[in-house]
Amino acid sequence: MRGAKPRVAFRVSAADELLGSIWAVSEEPLSPVHEQAMMEAAHVAAIAMLRSRIAADAAHRMRLATVAALLQGGQPAWQAAQKLSAPRTVTGGYVLAAGLTHDGRVPVTATAGLDHVAGSLTMLLRGELPSAVCALLGDTIYGIVPTYADEPADLSTVRRLATGFVQRLGRDWRGLVIGIGAPVHHLTDLNRSRDDADLVLRVLRCSAAGSGTPPLRLATREDVYGRSLVLRLSDLLAGETLPHVGPLDRLRAYDRTHDAALLQTLRCWLDNFGDISAASENLHVHKNTLRYRLKRITEVTGVDLTDAEMRFELMLQFRLDS
Repeated sequence: MRGAKPRVAFRVSAADELLGSIWAVSEEPLSPVHEQAMMEAAHVAAIAMLRSRIAADAAHRMRLATVAALLQGGQPAWQAAQKLSAPRTVTGGYVLAAGLTHDGRVPVTATAGLDHVAGSLTMLLRGELPSAVCALLGDTIYGIVPTYADEPADLSTVRRLATGFVQRLGRDWRGLVIGIGAPVHHLTDLNRSRDDADLVLRVLRCSAAGSGTPPLRLATREDVYGRSLVLRLSDLLAGETLPHVGPLDRLRAYDRTHDAALLQTLRCWLDNFGDISAASENLHVHKNTLRYRLKRITEVTGVDLTDAEMRFELMLQFRLDS
């Protein structure tokens, strides 16, 4: 490089591990005295860097243990809360669960950086919520925001901070979503807030997988209440062992056999609340063609499309199938 001055460098290492280097400007080779001084300085720097790493590792392990204990609820949560640097006595709190949508947009290598994201989220939250703590457990970042007896839980601050956080993340992290669990009044119930946050996170991940892009990057249970109910119902149905053939299954089989589009027609008609004009326009068919298909759907399935309860059941089945 033009104008650069000659320099000498000394390796800063611990055993065979390179920790860094020390550089000095020198017009000529170092004298034995100066060389010895540089070697001693590199040794001192190595010790300081190792001590800093050990302290950071210890703090990291302590944070992991604290978060894991808080998420358990019960007595472990109460004991772990005593280690938080809280300005007042912690009585309850709520849980955040953050993770990647796994929809193919986020590089696999990004998962390794989730631990750094957890650290960054902790620093951000502590700017206004000093007792907040976050840690990576498995492939999910969990954050706990303590609450106090003399102060009602207010999610507006964490909503604002977390929303700004996901918006400022780089393009490699645009698949990160955050679920916020409901506040609990007792530390022993923090595991219930974790379950709530996990459910919201699942909803956000499923929404992203189904639509290609997540409609929400941060949500509470209230934000996704309907979708969370559908997801829980889907979990219950997944445990059923007896086979069931419903109206949608019969339409699906008929479409395969007759190269028809009755299933698509029924869904479009339901999505348009039975509006013949809107549904026929979306399907690009004549209104009479749509009416014929609806009649055929009734014949194939045996359902009464004029029955409001039946229409609701069909709409629910479509949601569970998606």
